Amino acid sequence: MTDTESANYKYGKAKFTDYSKEQFMQGKVINEKSCGSCHKQKDPTRFTEQQLNKIIPNMAKKAKISDAEKDLVLKYYIASGKHS
Repeated sequence: MTDTESANYKYGKAKFTDYSKEQFMQGKVINEKSCGSCHKQKDPTRFTEQQLNKIIPNMAKKAKISDAEKDLVLKYYIASGKHS
């Protein structure tokens, strides 16, 4: 885990009850494999939590990932995204 990922994980841990490093990394991997198969990886810092709560569910349907996988990706993006 890079220093940036570690800082993002800490933000996610403070925001989400029982959020683990494993879940953070799973969200990253699902994003890279499922989302990255259709389009270029998006920079999470470009999106607010409000935007992500609209975007990720729609993209999850297109990527045909499970609700559990969608939740991991959403939390990964929120943890890694704009924090203000």
